[in-house]
Amino acid sequence: MKVFEIWHSGFVQRWHCNPDLASSNQTNAQHQWACAILAHCLWPDDLRLLQDALTHDIGEVNIGDVSAVAKNKNPYLKAFLDTVEGDNFKYLMNTIKPRTCARLRLIDMTEAYIWAKKHAPHVMDKLGWPEMRSEILRLADDLGKSSIIEDLLER
Repeated sequence: MKVFEIWHSGFVQRWHCNPDLASSNQTNAQHQWACAILAHCLWPDDLRLLQDALTHDIGEVNIGDVSAVAKNKNPYLKAFLDTVEGDNFKYLMNTIKPRTCARLRLIDMTEAYIWAKKHAPHVMDKLGWPEMRSEILRLADDLGKSSIIEDLLER
């Protein structure tokens, strides 16, 4: 396990490709902590989810946090980055990258949405945010967490 590099991964800047959010200065450490809090609040007995939430983006160290928009527009880029980040995660942790499960996806997207809403509320009705909100609510409904997630998105 590469402890310093894992710790250092928390300093990766999020949103650096998004003109509306680049100055919000969120790091992966802040994001992963917020995801872990959401995981703990929504599924307090799922310790694996808590671990996954705390570590899901460490593979981005020395690679960067490439935007979801870029990945969604180019499936080849997404596949390549998923592989590279997964390999980097394995190098750092001596284990496979955290599972991609619906619970982690929900908390990851919810955290991104509420961060963006707090720091750039003027973009929430455009640039793919309404579609993301719909996907979050769909996932929340599937997972039986609709009322809690709806409340978070409305604050």
